[in-house]
Amino acid sequence: MLDFRLASVLMSVFTSALFIFILTLIFLKESILYKFGLSILSVFCGLIFLRMLLPFEFTGIAVNIGIPTFLSRFFAYLQHPRFLLFGRLYSIWEFFVLIWSIVFLIQFLNYIHSIKKTYNFTLDFGVDVTDDYITLVKQICTKKRLYEKISVIKLPTASVPSVFRYRWHYYIVMPSDLELDEEETELVFSHELSHIIHHDLTLKFLIQILC
Repeated sequence: MLDFRLASVLMSVFTSALFIFILTLIFLKESILYKFGLSILSVFCGLIFLRMLLPFEFTGIAVNIGIPTFLSRFFAYLQHPRFLLFGRLYSIWEFFVLIWSIVFLIQFLNYIHSIKKTYNFTLDFGVDVTDDYITLVKQICTKKRLYEKISVIKLPTASVPSVFRYRWHYYIVMPSDLELDEEETELVFSHELSHIIHHDLTLKFLIQILC
């Protein structure tokens, strides 16, 4: 049975902060950071994301840490229905949940909008040069037919190569004035395509939502 209360939300915040603290301690050792950094980061971000996404008490499975009496009384005050609205009593806690949900939705929509703006700007001012690099893209991609979901755009305003995703299609953005020899071009594309192949963009998306 799931129980959604203020105490369970606080436990979610505490647990997530503990995960971040443990992650920080692990990454103090550079050898671990370099060798397993992305894998460990993915696991911890997944745990934090799930805990924050499900701020519930799992009755019969987990028990919250005990809190002092004065805090219990304070939480009880916040959760006690006392405001009459539309024929129903509401608590301060319920207003908090409503405001929190609205702000999260606004932030999420703003993030999606920023991705769309990046996509529109890139297509409006960039030049599609996918055909010039398709052979190299096919050569680097290890997943069959992944290259069909990849476009290469040259953009005058870009300062460094980058990659982003929009509607399950990937766009590698190259600065128009960037001059590379064959070996450098292969290294740059190997780097950007590795973000796609290893699902780094999905991880970045989840981290943004978590934040």
